[in-house]
Amino acid sequence: MYVDKYFPVLDEYGFCALKGVFGGDADIELAARTSYGKGTRGISDTRNLLRYLLRHHHCYHQDMEVLTSGGWKKWKDCKEYEEFVVPDENNRLKIEKLKLLSFDYDGKLFCFKNQRMSYMVTPNHKLYFQPHHEDEYKLYEADKIGKWGHFKPIAGYRLYDNVDLDNTLLNQYKFIGFYLGDGYLASTNTICFRIQKQRKLDYLNNLISDLNLSVKIKTSLEDGDVVKTYTLNKKELEQFPQFDWSKKAGDKHYDDLILSPESIYGLYDGLVNSDGSIKKDRPQIEYSSKSIKLINLFQLLTALQGKDSHLNTGYGGIYSVKQYGGRTSLESRKQYHYNIDYQGKVFCTTSSTGLLLVRGEESEFSYVCGNSSPYEFVQFKFHISCPIFVARQWIRHRMSSTNELSARYSVLPECNYFPEQDKMTVQSTNNKQGRSDEMLEQQEYEEHIMGIQANTSEA
Repeated sequence: MYVDKYFPVLDEYGFCALKGVFGGDADIELAARTSYGKGTRGISDTRNLLRYLLRHHHCYHQDMEVLTSGGWKKWKDCKEYEEFVVPDENNRLKIEKLKLLSFDYDGKLFCFKNQRMSYMVTPNHKLYFQPHHEDEYKLYEADKIGKWGHFKPIAGYRLYDNVDLDNTLLNQYKFIGFYLGDGYLASTNTICFRIQKQRKLDYLNNLISDLNLSVKIKTSLEDGDVVKTYTLNKKELEQFPQFDWSKKAGDKHYDDLILSPESIYGLYDGLVNSDGSIKKDRPQIEYSSKSIKLINLFQLLTALQGKDSHLNTGYGGIYSVKQYGGRTSLESRKQYHYNIDYQGKVFCTTSSTGLLLVRGEESEFSYVCGNSSPYEFVQFKFHISCPIFVARQWIRHRMSSTNELSARYSVLPECNYFPEQDKMTVQSTNNKQGRSDEMLEQQEYEEHIMGIQANTSEA
């Protein structure tokens, strides 16, 4: 293991060292106190710092929902370690296994509620928000957020984009999705479909043909309508991805979902063509089912494709969910904001991008929001010494939590970086951000070094 082994970089002052992996309370304390240098804090001071962070946690109300690899879950229903769906600033999604944090809270919650979305968060919680007259979304603390602007919907965020799909695997998942919606277990060795609509018949016939499956078809007349029953042998389906075909009709669902591109697009397509209704006048799909597990699966699949969906009012024990294809404006106005007194549990976690996908409740639109943790939990921690211009260029593309030795609290060591002559070249004539291959002349190089030394001595 290379922990605490220092590797030189650039010159005698530059280095990079791995300091720890998956840290605990002491690492949180050290990360928070980096500005003070080595310091002289003891164990009691560490406890005080952690208590301070606890008092200033910024978290979600327990009944708000967050998107995980298992679908939308209320914060209070999440496991100790959960696979959260994490967005980044490039409209991409990824799955991160993160520790769930919970706190007892007694105080004000900052709230927002209109017909489309809502939230209830602690004052220091960070919201992804675009104020009025601003051009981009940024993280703002809830108690400092402007009353006019927009929250960012999840439309356009995708787990996979522009990937080559395996057509055979894709069709297998389409078949599984269609079975989840319209199939049933006929016996120990067979599964069946009873279909009346021509649209569904055409879809199933194409899948059976593409997958080269054997099928027995029986036609019957029921109440004047022609109904076709398709019977397939389960042994032929063993070539499919791992799936439990033995579940009873009322229990069938896809528990162990593998989030591959084929599974996401295939299962979604199969579900839509089983119990989905595609609107012709607008980009909207409504999916209905008696199984809340299938409803939740459909919502997960739509979210991973950059589409929003939420529950519609159902009747007769049938759940209905609407999926919206276009972008939806989530507008903030002064009259939608309010505060409440709250005593109870609040929850949070820490994602690598500082963002999560959340919603107030199952009937509302979802949106991008802050990850909310009061801690900067350590996964890999590095101690690095580098020139200021390297640090500034590096940190402007922020992909981690950073802290640096502060000259306000500590005496900085006397170390300066003087680049070698072969490292200094003339700026490119056609790229303002790059350099050319043309080397500086000896006199020019010496003048540069003398200028650096003069500025250093004056400082």
